[in-house]
Amino acid sequence: MTGRAADGSGGGPLLLASGIEKRFGATRALAGVDFELAAGEVHALVGANGAGKSTLSRIIAGMQPPDGGRLQVLGRAVAFASPRQALDAGVSMVTQETSLATHLSALENIFLPELGRRGRLDLGGQRRRAEALIEELQVPVQFSLSSTVGSLSMANRQIVEILKVLALDSRIILLDEPTTSLSPFECDRLL
Repeated sequence: MTGRAADGSGGGPLLLASGIEKRFGATRALAGVDFELAAGEVHALVGANGAGKSTLSRIIAGMQPPDGGRLQVLGRAVAFASPRQALDAGVSMVTQETSLATHLSALENIFLPELGRRGRLDLGGQRRRAEALIEELQVPVQFSLSSTVGSLSMANRQIVEILKVLALDSRIILLDEPTTSLSPFECDRLL
């Protein structure tokens, strides 16, 4: 989890999770979890399989509702009903499984969240933004932005997924094992 840029809330945390609870039937996945993230911080959630790391991340990103507890983003209480609401609040997530449209180009996938918005598309501007993000990421990209995602390796698809999240300019970025399909060199460069 990372907090990007200044939080704009007078020095308070970007994210505050208090007493987060989650059950799946009889299984208690989260029991009173507290978590705080300030601007510029990077945290790692570490634990055994089934410890609730992904569940907490999915709750913060609006992919699952909590059964109890409170979330605050930039000092405002939030109860995300969908990932779109979380994105609009500046919270995004990269999961192990990519959520890419394999029939679209890498460039179209990077800006997929913008495709449904009003106004004209500026493909030249998007290409320049994507190139700037690739430079910022400092990971060697071995594909063309024009390539269809379906033709890319899993490692390159994961890079497109990460570029998509960076293009959102989110304040909070959650990474749920995004390096699973990357080579050791790609992992080192990314981290």
